[in-house]
Amino acid sequence: MSDEGERAPPKRRKKVLDLRIPFFRPVWRRVALVVALVVWTGVELAFGNVFWAVLVGCIGVYAAREFYLGFDEVGGIKSDPPKDS
Repeated sequence: MSDEGERAPPKRRKKVLDLRIPFFRPVWRRVALVVALVVWTGVELAFGNVFWAVLVGCIGVYAAREFYLGFDEVGGIKSDPPKDS
């Protein structure tokens, strides 16, 4: 018999660029990645590659947002807010 009232928690969908993984728990790894992306953006701009500079810059902004606004220090992953069904 199965309980109809109980459901298994929904699986988290994999994103193309998922940075909320336990690998990034140490602060130095998060800072190093954002700094590397900023430096890479500067190099691309210095060589006149605007397309790649914008692409890498956007990834850097996304990484900074994920690491500093949406990252849980303890678990490495903040749970997604519950969705109304």
